[in-house]
Amino acid sequence: YPGQETTTNPPVNQPVTISADDSLRQRLPAVTKDYPNVQATVSNGEVTLTGTVERERLPRLMQAVQAMNPRKVNNQLTIK
Repeated sequence: YPGQETTTNPPVNQPVTISADDSLRQRLPAVTKDYPNVQATVSNGEVTLTGTVERERLPRLMQAVQAMNPRKVNNQLTIK
């Protein structure tokens, strides 16, 4: 019929995307490799840091973790 438009929506396929957690987990070892006493875990976009770190090294570590753009950094490190 003239003037009548019909639109059909194609089926919605879920795109295959790497979750933020996976991306963060893949990049964390490179960030923490120089900090043997630091453990890092990822959950829901949040990075949790545990272990010990020297006070003078903490700012560089935190800056490197923040540069990965996690939702939040949960710093539970012990300063030694």
